[in-house]
Amino acid sequence: MTQEKIKSIQKQITETEYNLRLIQEQKSKYVELTSIPLDLIKNEEFQQTRLNELQECLVPLKKRFKEIRESRPIPPLLPYLCDRSEQEYHLAQALRRLNQQPHRPLVCIIHGDDFQSHDMFLERLKQVSLPKLIYLDTDKIAVTDYLLSCPSRLSKIDDLHNQLENKLAERLLNHGFVSKEEINNFLAGHPGPVIIHTHFFTGDWQQHGSKVIESFIKFWQHWPDIPPGNYLFILLFIKYQVKKELSIKKFCLKFKNKIIYKFIEQLSLSEFSQFGKLIGTVLPELDGITRRQTEDWARDKDTKHFWGEEKIEDLMSKIRDIFEQWEKEKSSNTIPMEHLARKLTQILQNSSIAEEERR
Repeated sequence: MTQEKIKSIQKQITETEYNLRLIQEQKSKYVELTSIPLDLIKNEEFQQTRLNELQECLVPLKKRFKEIRESRPIPPLLPYLCDRSEQEYHLAQALRRLNQQPHRPLVCIIHGDDFQSHDMFLERLKQVSLPKLIYLDTDKIAVTDYLLSCPSRLSKIDDLHNQLENKLAERLLNHGFVSKEEINNFLAGHPGPVIIHTHFFTGDWQQHGSKVIESFIKFWQHWPDIPPGNYLFILLFIKYQVKKELSIKKFCLKFKNKIIYKFIEQLSLSEFSQFGKLIGTVLPELDGITRRQTEDWARDKDTKHFWGEEKIEDLMSKIRDIFEQWEKEKSSNTIPMEHLARKLTQILQNSSIAEEERR
């Protein structure tokens, strides 16, 4: 296999480079060049020639490997489609409430730690979840999304609304100082649903705490009515920062994470009751994926189509190995989405390459 040949040559290159370094160290011990033994010089020439030949062999193999990999690319979202059904269920419940007040935007809080692939969850919402829940034909109409960056520094919490409105105007209309009504009219001109997403980190809570989130939600509570037939989704992603090493910063982050989590939990239990004009929901926390959820992903039609239904047992075996190894190393039976997707991508990629080389 091309991939195995590449690994073998790379290993030989590493060994040859090591041998050359040893020879150069031995040569450095001699004060005069004429004192260097002829065998040492010849060995250096041999190793250098060998290194050049190996590097030349590697170039076409890498090119071939790239061609094979690109001939059957993995759908980017496929490794991230492991079970998030609980989040979809709560989103569906919120959409039912939205249908009773269709002229309002839907504010959705999505939270989880650093390793749960928040951005790919956004892609999943755009390409899979929302089209399925609102019966959208994505071949004709797509979900449009815009990033709304929250101000990195905020001296007064009262300034947040003006800054958000200005940033939104710049992002959508390329100039600031545009009214909410004009922005709303621009959004209404889209043929399909619109997502506006904002991302917070734990550290963003240092100055004003939960007031930042409350003020952010209030900004959308006073948004103009959405025209009939339009959808406006406001997605607030909150990412719990995690530090691996033991330090004061790690303990500070853990403390802040607990405060944030408690605030989000209270908001969820209250069902946004303090924001009367708003439809809001908190999706269940994005957490690690289980082996059962991953095996269900393997049984799904999209995975079977890419992998091949006749080879499904081989994929199940590889999934079992992933979880057994993870549990052995981490003492956990769930794997964060980021790590799992990386492993699944590698499996899918290796399978695709092997199949292409057999042709």
